[in-house]
Amino acid sequence: MRKELFAIPMTIALACGFATSTAAKDGHDFKNVVVLGIDGMDPKLLQTYVAKGVMPNFASLMAEGSYSELRTSVPPQSPVAWSNFITGMNPGGHGIFDFLHRDEKSYMPTFSTALVAEAEKTIKIGKWIIPLAKGRVELLRGGSAFWQELDHCKVPYTIFRIPANFPPVESDGTNVSGMGTPDLLGTYGTFSFYTDDPAYASLDVSGGEIFTVRVHDDRVEAELFGPENTMLEIIRT
Repeated sequence: MRKELFAIPMTIALACGFATSTAAKDGHDFKNVVVLGIDGMDPKLLQTYVAKGVMPNFASLMAEGSYSELRTSVPPQSPVAWSNFITGMNPGGHGIFDFLHRDEKSYMPTFSTALVAEAEKTIKIGKWIIPLAKGRVELLRGGSAFWQELDHCKVPYTIFRIPANFPPVESDGTNVSGMGTPDLLGTYGTFSFYTDDPAYASLDVSGGEIFTVRVHDDRVEAELFGPENTMLEIIRT
């Protein structure tokens, strides 16, 4: 099984500051701890490049901090691995098994880590559909995040752009969601690539769309498409 660096693959970083904890106020001198995680990093490749001397910053981190290889999750997918890391549970505990799950009623694929639902009660006025209540956003990951346990110990922390954490769980510290935050349509999102190169315009790509732009002197003309307006009735033919 493939191994990962720095516990489990992570998007950007998280930091737990122990210097101002309750224990520190009692006279103990704790240093700050910073944990960096990089999603999908291969430790063997990293070690190879470090040995070649082309990644001096990583070499310093490995020498001055703590470095080890740990096995990733089963299955080895980002939302699963991050949920393992966050909760200390396997998929049977936190309930995240993949990027997508299936809706038990329709059997259609759904977002695995978060539920984004529109308002259940609406009123129709002409072509407009007006919500009478707000929608609902729910984190589907089970279990407690490790920083919620830090709350119990009065340990301050900042969690920055950690995946599989939307909406961010309630906590005393600062935690910001990262990869896995749904877009306005409640999906993982698709890319839009704008180009004036005809070689790209005819490509068949997955996960997004390619749009052709027109360049005139110092001006670029293009059509920009946004998400559907859910308050506007769409008549499909």
